[in-house]
Amino acid sequence: MIAPLIAAQETVGMLLVIPDESYPQVELMEEDNERLLGTMANQAAIAIKNAQLFEATQQAYEKVRRSDEQKTQFIYIAAHELRTPLGAMMGYASYAEKRVPEKLRKSMRFMVASTVRMRTMVDAMLTIQRLDAGTAFLRLANTDIQGVIDKVVTDFEAMAELEGHTLTVNVPDELPIIQADAEKVELILSNLISNAIKFTPEGGRIEVSAQNYHKGILVSVKDSGAGIAPADQERIFERFMQLRANHIAGHGGFGLGLTIVKQLVELHEGQVWIESEPDKGSTFFFTLPQETPLSEAKVQPKATNPSLKKRMEEFLLEIP
Repeated sequence: MIAPLIAAQETVGMLLVIPDESYPQVELMEEDNERLLGTMANQAAIAIKNAQLFEATQQAYEKVRRSDEQKTQFIYIAAHELRTPLGAMMGYASYAEKRVPEKLRKSMRFMVASTVRMRTMVDAMLTIQRLDAGTAFLRLANTDIQGVIDKVVTDFEAMAELEGHTLTVNVPDELPIIQADAEKVELILSNLISNAIKFTPEGGRIEVSAQNYHKGILVSVKDSGAGIAPADQERIFERFMQLRANHIAGHGGFGLGLTIVKQLVELHEGQVWIESEPDKGSTFFFTLPQETPLSEAKVQPKATNPSLKKRMEEFLLEIP
């Protein structure tokens, strides 16, 4: 007896049944034989079709995975290649800004500000890639928070000046030395200050403060911007979350800055939060313990986000 194997209106094979004379024969009505054979054929067809679909899915997944790895590697290499010359450009531009004639200083300040912005975006690309891959380790060392704040604020002075903002620091002299990764603390502050500059209307005030806080330090970045509604405050640390307002039209970015801030603060076993009211500005706070409990702190890898890679690729294509 022969029966076709049909699944999803597609013939995937044939079922051939040949009696074995060495076994006792069971007498069945012809219609029973046909019904039994049909049931066996249906089950076999479904099994074969599922196996084909599973194999096709595996092949498609492997193709996407290889492509994803190649894109990630390209982004990682491109970001590294960009970071080194950006550092040199920033150094030369900062040096030249203080020595060029007055009529050229605004142009030099624009160059410095643009370089800082570009470097912050490149650092964001590298950091989020490491966070997702689970390779974001802390290099803990004795860290002077006042020195870190002064360095980052100096980097952003040109950008703040171009926007007409006043950027100030309020840090007491008696802050303790803490165990932290200075480079990652710089990145936390860079993202918070960059956001404050970007989301504050022209002529605003931005203040970076620090103080003793339990067994650690409390750092804050306060701005005089439009503020954030309570409903939005729950979502601002999510990836790609960007609040839009008239005065920030035209500003770019990935919408990753606050996500990076949150993950890096938590990597230090600290906390981050916001206090804000509409039309009254915002203050972002984060804490750093004096000693981070995990000497080899590391975050677990997260699922790759295709949207992130797409935005990074678009960003790289925009670079002249």
